[in-house]
Amino acid sequence: MSRFAESARASVRRWLQTPPEVVDRALGLNLYRLVRLAAVVIVLNLLHVLIFRSGAPTADPVVQRWKSEIAAAHLGMAAMLTLLLLLLWLSQRASPRGQRVLRRTVEVAGSLLGPSFAILVVAIDQAVTPSITPYLTASVLAGSVMLLRPWFAVVQSVLSAAGFWWAIGLAQADPVLSLTNRVNGMTTAAIGLLLTLVFWRKFVDHEILTAELVASRAELERRQAELEHRVRHDGLTGLLTRSEFRRTADRELALACRDGRPASLVLVDLDLFKRVNDTWGHPAGDAVLVAVARVLAAGVRSTDLVARLGGEEFILLLPSTDLQVATALAERLREQVRALSCAPVTLPLSASFGVASLPGRSDVPDELLHDRLYAAADAALYAAKRRGRDRVEQAVV
Repeated sequence: MSRFAESARASVRRWLQTPPEVVDRALGLNLYRLVRLAAVVIVLNLLHVLIFRSGAPTADPVVQRWKSEIAAAHLGMAAMLTLLLLLLWLSQRASPRGQRVLRRTVEVAGSLLGPSFAILVVAIDQAVTPSITPYLTASVLAGSVMLLRPWFAVVQSVLSAAGFWWAIGLAQADPVLSLTNRVNGMTTAAIGLLLTLVFWRKFVDHEILTAELVASRAELERRQAELEHRVRHDGLTGLLTRSEFRRTADRELALACRDGRPASLVLVDLDLFKRVNDTWGHPAGDAVLVAVARVLAAGVRSTDLVARLGGEEFILLLPSTDLQVATALAERLREQVRALSCAPVTLPLSASFGVASLPGRSDVPDELLHDRLYAAADAALYAAKRRGRDRVEQAVV
């Protein structure tokens, strides 16, 4: 029972606190449906006018008056619907504020026009028949087609019921038929209100659920992208990870070899980096790694790849770059590393570079290109270490 009560309270909250975007969506749907319904109803109105005004006049003055009034009612309904369509068309040329006012006016007038027309027809019909079918049809149709906010649906239903009660009292002289029609009219108005509330609740629930699903999907995609970024990028420096570098480098090297373009690989290792961690601590060492990573990433082209191999080691792939150009780039990066200042570290920073290049054409199988190039660059890096560090050495595969 408590669960049912909580569900009922949640429904009431949704009705009373409907998000503005949901209300705007309902307005758009109401106008869309109203335009198409109006086009059909106008045709039917004109057909009724044609039918009731054609043929020879009847001898019974009551029937003749009834036919004339019905034809006039349908003609007036067609005119009112045409006016609403004209207002809706004019709203497209108005300012944003004026457009909203006109669109709301058309929505309100359209929701009231149907039951009002049905009440008029029923009142005219009382001269020849006690039937209230037009009012029943209009109430059910309005409750099923128009998405009205609950407070407005209640107001519309009360006005409709009051108008029907008053019109039947004027048009139906028989007190028994008048009472019967009035009671049936109240029931009809209540059915229309119930339909409106049910459809509004379903619409609001659907819109809120859809918005929640869209938000959940966006959040899931964001987290997935974040996860993919974390998998592909080093958590400290933001550079590519070793595995992602290898995957991309294999493809780039295969393309370069196939197209006859050179490619170069550069290995970078910070000199005496252990002293930084031992003297100033790992946070200072991390700051040095981040600073060096920024120098390397900023010093290459957007088509080049930069990754952190692990620890204080980095690797660069330079597509369409021969050994001479790659060596010059490594020298420039070496000088930029030397110029770094990372407080509180006072030890001069330096790095050793090993550069290796593949010629434009190679008979090395694609799956071995990276390993051959890496081995050559690694040998050049160790040569730089042996020869005193803070230098660039090169090798050719």
